Amino acid sequence: MSDGIQHTCPKCKHLNVPKGKALTLALTCEKCNLYFCTQSNIHDEFRDRYAPVLAVGSVGEIEGVKYRLMGFTVKRERKYRYIWHEYFLFNPNVGIAFLTLYDGNWNFLKPYSKHPWLFSSVVDPHIEEGKFRLYAKYKAELLFASGEFFTDIIDVTESSTHYEHINPPYILNFEDNHHHLSAYLGAYISPAEVAEAFGVSLEKLPKKKGMGYTEPLLLSFEESTLLRITGIAFVLAVFVQFIFSSSALNESVFQAHFNEANLNGQKMFSTKSFELKGGVKNVEFKISAPISNDWFFAEYSLINEQNNEEYVFTNEIEYYYGREDGESWSEGSNEGDAFLSSIPEGKYHINIYPEFSLSNHEFTIRVYRDVPFFSNLFVFLFILLLFPVGFYVYKNRRERKRWEDSDFSPYTYDE
Repeated sequence: MSDGIQHTCPKCKHLNVPKGKALTLALTCEKCNLYFCTQSNIHDEFRDRYAPVLAVGSVGEIEGVKYRLMGFTVKRERKYRYIWHEYFLFNPNVGIAFLTLYDGNWNFLKPYSKHPWLFSSVVDPHIEEGKFRLYAKYKAELLFASGEFFTDIIDVTESSTHYEHINPPYILNFEDNHHHLSAYLGAYISPAEVAEAFGVSLEKLPKKKGMGYTEPLLLSFEESTLLRITGIAFVLAVFVQFIFSSSALNESVFQAHFNEANLNGQKMFSTKSFELKGGVKNVEFKISAPISNDWFFAEYSLINEQNNEEYVFTNEIEYYYGREDGESWSEGSNEGDAFLSSIPEGKYHINIYPEFSLSNHEFTIRVYRDVPFFSNLFVFLFILLLFPVGFYVYKNRRERKRWEDSDFSPYTYDE
């Protein structure tokens, strides 16, 4: 290898000095942009012109390695005609690498030597980075090239069948031209990381259009891990509820029966005094009435006799039943309850303002102190389940979006 290596352009006779030295087997002329191979008469002139957003010859640092950007290519898939850009990178110590760009989304790839396939077939491979699924199988053509390359980029591109497997954020590319097998393993890289690596303004890079097919989810969890954490939280919540429920006194502190005839022209009943003990605890009120196809309603005021603080609540009981189309039905109950969560200890009584129907004239009230209460547990468990369910919906929608352009999508789409 000599620093004096030069290659004469077949068209304009310009002497090109390759930065890749003897490794450079194809390049574009610095003067007339003709593409030619150094060891054959193969050359080509591209009809279309494309400008790279990363300058050929510039240096960028990715994953702690400084790469020189040797060449830039523009390729087109033959069936669906979509176009993407590739940047060929080289570091003399670690070898070659590629940056690919499609719709503003980038991937960084390096050669992968551990071929997980048989030469006779292509399957969804399972490697250290996980299980990959076939996303695309295609042939491509080269529209444009500039810079230097270590192979005839036209022949490699157009003679190969290309297979792309993904396991976001990873990508595994496979090229088979019946004579040579090549594989490249890479991962999604954000535009901000590309801009920082090559010292260019983020605004100069193409804007993202939609979701990149290897772009990781904003929230990403292993489903088994998420289920395991949710399960542990579920068990802990039930255990804590069991501890509190076991220690609850569930003490009956007052009971009384009332009849409308005892109102004596007044609009309220006032109960006898009763004691609530044990600091700040909950209080449950159970109300029952002998109603049948009827209702009972009352307003209740629990009054602290030391400071006259009131806790007001209402409760309505309805119970209806009948028979329709030969089938019996019923709704409601002749019992109801109310719950006050944090009532200080002290001496209390209840003022009751009842509304009786024409057929019902009596009711019973029972008061319990420090009762087991499960609604908070149910609310917590409901909220706990919202996250895995929400994540599943979010992941499903994003994954459907990711695969919508693939011929090998595991999802079905409405036309």
